[in-house]
Amino acid sequence: MNRRTTNILMAVAIIILTCLGREAGGQEPQQQPTAKPVNQSSQLGNTYLLEFMLSEIEGSRKVNVRSYVMRAQSGGITNKIRVQSRVPITVSTVQDPKTTQFQYVDVGMSIDCRVQELERDALLDFVADFSSVAPDQTSNLAPAIGHVVTQANAVVELGKQTVLSKMDDPGSKRTFELEVTATRLK
Repeated sequence: MNRRTTNILMAVAIIILTCLGREAGGQEPQQQPTAKPVNQSSQLGNTYLLEFMLSEIEGSRKVNVRSYVMRAQSGGITNKIRVQSRVPITVSTVQDPKTTQFQYVDVGMSIDCRVQELERDALLDFVADFSSVAPDQTSNLAPAIGHVVTQANAVVELGKQTVLSKMDDPGSKRTFELEVTATRLK
């Protein structure tokens, strides 16, 4: 037996003996504290309720508001929301025999967010990706798809509505405003 194989076998034996409650020397272990049940939520951190509001603003008035709510765990976990439709786009048409090929594009809202606990606040590391089909499209043309993305780290005060970003729509005179309210759940 070579040295590497011997070392692997010794490591496996130590793991097995440890699992059986014995030390490598064959003696009973010193008095161990009794195991307490592991609280899953304490490993993951606290649970938060995150309420995202995406507002479309034209001039000084809100013309559309969309709400996205998630329960999110802190502790490095990426929490996700996906609200999307698949929009068909014609990529080719053959006349004989008449066939049309489509490619599908996901259009809607995607939010990826990680929560880090602070004493009285929460740090959100987020990406919000919003896309929509322009409303004045005719069926003969390929649809124009508007797309805005914001990515940032933001400290938000718990229980208080906070503006995360404000973005002008490149295809219209509208502005998109993304807000969040974070609440720590008990």
